Amino acid sequence: MKIERKLSNKKMTEGKTRNVILVIAIALTTVMFTVLMTIFSSISDSQQKEEMRLNGSTSFATIKYISDDDYEILQRAFGNGNVGYRLFISSQINNESLSGPPIEMSYMDENYMLTHFCTPSVGTVPMKENEIICDSKTLEEMGVKAEIGNTVSLEFIMRNRLYIIDFKIAGIIQSDAYSRQSIIVSKAFVDKYATELENTYLVDGEYSGVRMMDIKIDNKIFPLRYFTDKLNECGYTMENQTGNFLDASINPAYETQVSVDISTMIGIALIVFLLMFTGYLVIYNIFEISITQDIHFWALLRMIGTDKKTIIRIVRHQASMLMILGIPLGIVIGGVLGNILFPYIARTTTINEGYYQYGIKVYAILFTVIFVAMTVYYSAKKSVRTAVSISPVAALRCTDGEVTIHKKKRKVKKGSLEKLAAANVGRNKKRMILVIVSLSISLILFNCTFILANGIDREKYLQSKMKSDFVIGNSNYFNVNKHFRTNDDALDEAVINEINRQEGFLQGGAMYACTPMGESLFEYPDWEQHSETDKEGNQYIRISTGARYKSNNGMLSCQLYGADDYVLSNFEITEGTTDIEELLRKMGSGEYIIMSAAGSSEFAVGDTVTIVLDGQKYQYTLLAKMNRGRTEYCQFTTNGFCYYLSSDELRKISNATLMNYSFDAADIDQMEEYIDSQCSNEWLSMSYISAKTYYTSFDSLKSEFWIVGTFMSVVIGVIGIVNFVNVILTSIISRKKEIATMQSIGMQGKQLRKMLCTEGIIFSLSALSGSLALGVVLIPLVSNVFAGLVEYYAGYITMTPMIAIWIVYFIVSIIVPVYGKQIISRDSVIARIRQE
Repeated sequence: MKIERKLSNKKMTEGKTRNVILVIAIALTTVMFTVLMTIFSSISDSQQKEEMRLNGSTSFATIKYISDDDYEILQRAFGNGNVGYRLFISSQINNESLSGPPIEMSYMDENYMLTHFCTPSVGTVPMKENEIICDSKTLEEMGVKAEIGNTVSLEFIMRNRLYIIDFKIAGIIQSDAYSRQSIIVSKAFVDKYATELENTYLVDGEYSGVRMMDIKIDNKIFPLRYFTDKLNECGYTMENQTGNFLDASINPAYETQVSVDISTMIGIALIVFLLMFTGYLVIYNIFEISITQDIHFWALLRMIGTDKKTIIRIVRHQASMLMILGIPLGIVIGGVLGNILFPYIARTTTINEGYYQYGIKVYAILFTVIFVAMTVYYSAKKSVRTAVSISPVAALRCTDGEVTIHKKKRKVKKGSLEKLAAANVGRNKKRMILVIVSLSISLILFNCTFILANGIDREKYLQSKMKSDFVIGNSNYFNVNKHFRTNDDALDEAVINEINRQEGFLQGGAMYACTPMGESLFEYPDWEQHSETDKEGNQYIRISTGARYKSNNGMLSCQLYGADDYVLSNFEITEGTTDIEELLRKMGSGEYIIMSAAGSSEFAVGDTVTIVLDGQKYQYTLLAKMNRGRTEYCQFTTNGFCYYLSSDELRKISNATLMNYSFDAADIDQMEEYIDSQCSNEWLSMSYISAKTYYTSFDSLKSEFWIVGTFMSVVIGVIGIVNFVNVILTSIISRKKEIATMQSIGMQGKQLRKMLCTEGIIFSLSALSGSLALGVVLIPLVSNVFAGLVEYYAGYITMTPMIAIWIVYFIVSIIVPVYGKQIISRDSVIARIRQE
């Protein structure tokens, strides 16, 4: 082993220039992966942290309307440290000084406080029945100094009864821009008012006494699967309206972890493969040239009795030494560059600077080290095995990796420098193909990142969110925790009248809902065939998706809406009548109904749908099915069965509640300034969302795509150029004896420069031809993958960036050979001929 190490170390000291090139190739590949993974992981972590703050929770899931028995079962399943408990007291705090959005009064255990950012920054958890935790903003609005021990008088409604109680401040939550105003009572308070806080929500809809549960899931690769499996083990399900149904909602901050579909996995796998293959080719090309350059040395070792395994170990030791130098250097440079670039990229997003997550992740380092190490070892092993597979005698005759055992006689043709250059490039066909493929893939990757950065479409983004310029409604309509449910959540018609009178108002329409939500019924077709009864005698219907819904003689719960013509004309129809005039005419007749495409496989367009309200049956013909994903139709829903009538028909058959109003304006900025002012001063219980909100969000998204995409393009382009430079330089250096021989028989410096430049140009032209040939197939394929991955991608295809970066390749193919000639010319012709 000592001899092997000595030989390896000595050989490394002889080829310093070549080793520097190899270390640079290893370091550059390491830098590429480290920078990309550092930036993307930092952005992902920062977005997740801010989303958690915006959503008010770090937990994975929240289960609403849970019983104490269910809580205890799930607490044992998930572990005490991973669950939090909340008991809702009231959201009707009637103090006159509190005129803003509703403030919620609750009891929370310490785990729930921690996950909901309600742990007091000053003071302690309340212990006595008259002690509370309160946020500093609420105290300020009430004119109470934020100090522990101060008294605050609260007037609140609990189970339809007014309470006026003086509380002492035990803890204070420091409010910030993301804080939700909260008042937290003690367990002693809950015990005292146990009767008033019975959990009767499922019976009478009373919020006082509602139990909620938070669940944390850490260090799980598939948290959603883990969560649902645990629920199923305990006998529960998230399927709507089944016997053991739990109303569980996943924290949107974990959305990227729970929604990885097949197209996403394929797209990610393709992109990662291309990046890894590029890195592999960079290292392998240089190693292959390096091993070939020393083929005479390996041949001499074999002639004196060294076996193949020993030579492989010598090369492996060299590879290890090169990795020891290249990988740490690449990780350090990549980590520093990633953290320097991250804030510039993050500032183009909506991430608040206070939530930036810096650093380099352990998994990023491990992935990079493993990939680069495997690539180096495989490249070295593959190259040296090729070299030692040649007989020692044939290897001693080898020049630039070309071994010819039996050579056919060829007619001598008139030569030229161009033909000589072409013959030199094609001498080692395997290397030529690898180099061309490597350069071609670099060009294609550069092109793909460019089209992704420029391919997301503003209109497609907006159309997926909302079609109108504004949607206004009660603040609960936009609240993920509250939802639109009853008459108390109605939009005031006076608000609509004022909006319609504003200068610049163009057109609009209202959406109505039959309230309380979910109490409307529809008759399930052929329900007897799908009916089931549990051991308690409860009747259920199992639909085609496998979900089971509680039934009352074939009647299932649904949500019934009414839409004005403006809203109906904006429906995204997926099946049925698409002609707007025909749709409006038929809906206006009061004989037709539209249903949500989700959960609608039991009905076909033209079927009769029977709606039941207060025991009265109404029959309609199904006109169409629609996608209800936009903001105008219903911001949140807990049931898949949604039906839409005209607003006139819904108001005719039910006590319809005004849910929202969507409209267009000639000047969005001017109208938004007016709406925002009114919601802040006059319409305090109202809230709104505008197209401008999504425009701003899109601009940030596009900027992020552009900067990240441009950076990736530059990194990949630089890697490709460096690879190109390495290939040309190493090829020239490895043939310096051959070149010296040609110079000794009369080749002039000008001719040599022309020959070497022609070789470089042939490589660059071949790379362009290869990238165009591969690009015709790969670029549309990658574009389709992007379209599946990114909802707002518009199928942007161009090859201009690829041609632009090729021009750089072409310039390099002329400049580098000149520099390579200067390097080998440092030694005299005789000195180079004498070199072995």
